[in-house]
Amino acid sequence: MARGFVGPARWLKPPRSMEHARNTLQKSPGVYLRIPEDYSTADMLTDFEVESSKAVYEGNKEKAMMAAGEVA
Repeated sequence: MARGFVGPARWLKPPRSMEHARNTLQKSPGVYLRIPEDYSTADMLTDFEVESSKAVYEGNKEKAMMAAGEVA
């Protein structure tokens, strides 16, 4: 689990997703602690998420993050 566009999200576990989980833990630990986020790091994390989502559509397996969980 890591930060998603609108809150916590589940991702498959390639290296890019694991990097995102580490970034989330370091920069937005409230996601894991159920503490509302203050969005002070939202720009950096959102840029990472946008780049990773775009990579899915471009077929870039190195930068892609694939959603997981019940609704994926």
